Amino acid sequence: MANLSNINNYFIVDTAGQVAIGDVSSATLPTLQTQLTVYDHTGTAGVIIQSGGASGKKYELFSNASGTFGISDIGVGDRLTISSGGDATFAGDVTLSNGNIRIYNSSNAPYIDFTESGTVSDSKARITMDQIDTNNGTLLFATENAGTLFNQVKITQTGNLLLSNDAASFNTSNAKLNVLPASSGIYQQWNYSPSNDNFSLKLK
Repeated sequence: MANLSNINNYFIVDTAGQVAIGDVSSATLPTLQTQLTVYDHTGTAGVIIQSGGASGKKYELFSNASGTFGISDIGVGDRLTISSGGDATFAGDVTLSNGNIRIYNSSNAPYIDFTESGTVSDSKARITMDQIDTNNGTLLFATENAGTLFNQVKITQTGNLLLSNDAASFNTSNAKLNVLPASSGIYQQWNYSPSNDNFSLKLK
């Protein structure tokens, strides 16, 4: 690579017009792949964007040594971080305008976790889509009880609503609403049949 400009090993322009800024000595210079590279071979490389307006703020786009990319509100904290594994963390509310949220996972059971502040691995509640097969799926609503997540509500692929405090108690009854205890065979089954306008309550 022929350097058209090299200022104290901090600024280089190559023959293709690509620019590198930072710790870019000949020993550390990476292969340039775009028009502008900001580089630090040991620590965090960043670019600050600042508005001088009355309410303007100073933001930094950075990439650190652990592989995290982020947007930081200088003097306040990180607003967005993306880990080396692809996990994204936002600070503050997220608003969608004329958009949708699509969640999928190779397990075919993607979920939304509601966690304790400061302990993101401690799920207090969870909403899970459980794919039964190519054409059917269910929704599970779980809450934490004594340190363990239990599926408390299930909506089946046929629209049945099942309530339970034990995931093992869920069944595929034709009733629209089942109330099932964690133990014993006692349950309440509420059913409405639109064909004959009958409503029934079954106790067992």
